[in-house]
Amino acid sequence: MSLKVVRILMILTTLSTIFVNLISKNSFEINHLQHFKRGLRPVVP
Repeated sequence: MSLKVVRILMILTTLSTIFVNLISKNSFEINHLQHFKRGLRPVVP
């Protein structure tokens, strides 16, 4: 039982770290594109 809980917690933490890394990478790229193409085309979320 405790091994299952530990395994689930490890999977959740791994998924959350991957999710946060994807969000930070995407937000960084979006900010870079906004700065690079400022005023050229409207920003699409």
